[in-house]
Amino acid sequence: MNLDIMTNRLSKLFAIFLLLFVPSLMFAQSYSYDKRNGQVYYDGKVIHGADSHSFRDLGYGYGKDRNHVYRYGTILEYVDPSSFRVDRRFSADNRPSPGKPGGGYHHCDRPGYYVSTFDVFYNGEKIPGASGSSFVILKEGYAKDAFNVYWMGKKISGASTSSFVCLGNGYAKDAFNAYWEGSKINGASTSSFKVTRGFYAEDAFDVYFKGEKLK
Repeated sequence: MNLDIMTNRLSKLFAIFLLLFVPSLMFAQSYSYDKRNGQVYYDGKVIHGADSHSFRDLGYGYGKDRNHVYRYGTILEYVDPSSFRVDRRFSADNRPSPGKPGGGYHHCDRPGYYVSTFDVFYNGEKIPGASGSSFVILKEGYAKDAFNVYWMGKKISGASTSSFVCLGNGYAKDAFNAYWEGSKINGASTSSFKVTRGFYAEDAFDVYFKGEKLK
């Protein structure tokens, strides 16, 4: 085989290796905890005060020791480490960008809710007023407790927790209103409201697409 052709092919293979392997390695390191010489590190930086003997890497940027829960190496205040768990359905598709808070919504169950003994968190941020003891995770970003209904960690104003149901494709309803992605659909008749196909829904009077009435 011609030496120039062989060299060209090897160069292309090496380029493909760099494109596929190096970014994934960098991404993995962005979420790595490490224990060395009695100290705990996140992304190479020491976490001062962390207990290396009891520390566990929970994945997706989270970790905990006997005293605290950590997210990206920073303590989450008022979180009980004994009861804190990471839902494994918070998958790689949902996880935040390396080193940054937040995260994407991908229409899957439990996209970032975490329930501790007393509090509830969405993507690491505490949900004000949420009741951990009565909190129920529904689907597509929806959840509820004994007092309120939530979408992606935000309270849905006026939603009835006792009658609230998810309909699919971002739609939901209670005894009084219909919703799409947590927003009230004005004028919708909740008694006859239903999802038809994709992002289309209808009631006895109108048809809706992504929560908007079609004229």
